[in-house]
Amino acid sequence: MEVNSASLIQSDSKNTGRTSKLTAEQSLEILQQALWNCKQLGIEVRASQFYNRDYVRSVMVELVGVEFEQGNLRMINHG
Repeated sequence: MEVNSASLIQSDSKNTGRTSKLTAEQSLEILQQALWNCKQLGIEVRASQFYNRDYVRSVMVELVGVEFEQGNLRMINHG
């Protein structure tokens, strides 16, 4: 399964798509639901909370068995 991450990024500053009208909270809720769906489908999801170098609280998400190549997320097939 591939997800073209480039299609999620808008290069134009105008509000042209449905997703551009989302609030930050709505976007985080969608991300949280997507991560939950990944877990339900057997993708191991790890999250770590830390402070970055500017002492801003941040979260790093790791998807085990997934690679990011040329703007796409792709499952790594073992075996």
